[in-house]
Amino acid sequence: MNAKQKEIAKLYAEAEKLALEEVERMARNILAKHKTLDEFIMCMGSWCFSVRDGLKMRTGYIYTSSDYVDHTDLKYLEPFARFMDQWDEYLKLTGTPMRFTATGKKITDW
Repeated sequence: MNAKQKEIAKLYAEAEKLALEEVERMARNILAKHKTLDEFIMCMGSWCFSVRDGLKMRTGYIYTSSDYVDHTDLKYLEPFARFMDQWDEYLKLTGTPMRFTATGKKITDW
């Protein structure tokens, strides 16, 4: 690998790291503001928020990729969905597993 290729690889890795940090920040903010949501889950090419139903947990999911639900019905998710739509194709963000609640530990291996 030549010097330019190494620099490209370095910048790509930095961009991916920053984007994943932004995914976590935005998702935690959404979870904190919307108490009916339980958990953010991302893996294997998709992402979702699980829904809290009273004392029952994870009774449903809000999928916001175009394969499942039109996220325009969920206005508070639009900035997050736009970010994912813009960067997932290039940085393969949804290939990095993570799940967490608003204040819980980020789990990456389940």
